[in-house]
Amino acid sequence: MTRHSFIQMPKLSNVKGRISYITIHARQENLYATYRTADNSFWSNLAKECQQEFRRSGADGKCIEARELIIALPEVYTTYEPQQVLEDFTEEFRRRYNVECVSALHHNKRKTNYHIHLIFSERRLLAEPDIKIATRSVFYDETGKRVRTKKEITDESGKVCEGCTVTPKGGIYEQHLLECKDFNDVFLSVKEKIEEYPNCEKLIWQAAVILDAARMTIELPSKDNYDNVIFGWYERCLLSEDERIRNQAADSLFHAYFRKEDYEKAVQYLEYFSMENPERKRKEALVNSKTGKQTEAYRAYEELLFSGYQHIQLTLNDLRILYMEDGNHEMTKKLVEVASYAASIFEMGKYNEVCYGLDVATWERDVEWTAQLMQEILDSIGTIRDFTKSKLYQHMVLKTVDPEFSAGLKQELLKSFRDESFNYMQGNETWEKLKSSAL
Repeated sequence: MTRHSFIQMPKLSNVKGRISYITIHARQENLYATYRTADNSFWSNLAKECQQEFRRSGADGKCIEARELIIALPEVYTTYEPQQVLEDFTEEFRRRYNVECVSALHHNKRKTNYHIHLIFSERRLLAEPDIKIATRSVFYDETGKRVRTKKEITDESGKVCEGCTVTPKGGIYEQHLLECKDFNDVFLSVKEKIEEYPNCEKLIWQAAVILDAARMTIELPSKDNYDNVIFGWYERCLLSEDERIRNQAADSLFHAYFRKEDYEKAVQYLEYFSMENPERKRKEALVNSKTGKQTEAYRAYEELLFSGYQHIQLTLNDLRILYMEDGNHEMTKKLVEVASYAASIFEMGKYNEVCYGLDVATWERDVEWTAQLMQEILDSIGTIRDFTKSKLYQHMVLKTVDPEFSAGLKQELLKSFRDESFNYMQGNETWEKLKSSAL
C-alpha cells in the first residue's frame, strides 16, 4: 500500500498529559519505540513556568506549554529498526533546533499510517537557575499576580485570603530554570495566530503595537528585519472601518518612519487624521522641526497652545454651568479659580484672569464679590489682548486692540451692569457709582 507523508503541528496545553498518552503502551496499541532528550523534571518545570507566566499575563484562552509534530513516514521506514529510526530522527531535530524532545513511533489501529509523534519545547534550560530573593515580603493574589501590599490579599480580620500567598523576606519569590521565549519565538507565534484569524482587526492592530514597542525596548541584533511584517499589519489596519483603529495604525506608522528619519513617508500618514485633529498639526510641527522649518514649527506649536487654552476655557465654562444647575456652589467657585489660574498660566492678561466669576457672583447674589469683580473687569479692559505681548505666542501673527474698541467695550459693560439682574446690588456704593457713570 502506498503511504503519503504529511506533517501536523498542534499546540499543547497539557504537555505532561500528552507525553503520557503517546509513550505508554497501555494507551497505545501499536507503540514501537519511545525516546527522550530530557527527563520528566524538565517537562514538569516547563509546564509549571509556562502556566505561571500565563496566569500573570492575564491573557484569555489556553496556555501553550509546548508543540508537537506528527509526521507520517514513507512505507520504506517500516523495514528499518524502529528505535534507531526514532532516535536518529529525534537527535537530528534536536541538533538543528537546539530544543528538548520526547518522541514515539506508532502505527494506527489498521496499521496504514506509520508515524512519529515528536513533542518539543520552545524554551531551553538555563545554564544556571535564575533565582530571585525577596528583600521584603512579596504578596500574590489568588491568580498568582503580584500585588503591592498585604492589605490587598487579606480579609477584614487580617487573615490572608484563600489562594493568596506571601513570600517572606529572604525567601525565593521567583525561580526560573528555563529561558523565556525570545522575541523571534513570540513574533512567529503571533504571526501564526494572525494567519489563523486574518480578519480580526483588533488582534492585528494590538499585535503590531505590542511587538513594535517590544522590539524598541529590548536589544535585538536585527530590529529592522521585522519591519515588513509589522508595517504590513499596520497597513491592513488602515483599511479598517473603525476610525480608532485607522488612527492608531496611522499614528504608529508615522512614528515608525519618523524614527527612521524618513520624514516624507511619515507625513503621508497624516492624511488619515482630520484637519481639525490637533494631533495632525502637532505631528506636522514635529516634522518641520527636523526638516529646517523651525519658524513653521514654532508657529504651529504656539497655535496649538492658544487653541488648547480656548478649548480648556470652553470646557470649564460648560462644566461650571452644569454645577450651577445642580446647585453645587463649592465646585462652581472652584472652577472660577481654575479658569483664572489657566488664564494666568497661559499669559492671557489680567482681564481674562478676572472676567470668569461675574456670572457666579450674580448667581450667588454676593454683593461684595460682584462689586469687586465689576471694578476689576473695568480696570483691566486695556489688558484684554495682552496675550499678543506674551513670548509664548511670539511667532504667531496676532492683532493688537484698537483703543476705540476698549473704550466701546467699557461703555457696553457699564450699560450691562444696570441690568435688572443686578438689582440685588442696590445700596452698594461701587455699583451705584458704576451705574451712574453709564448714564
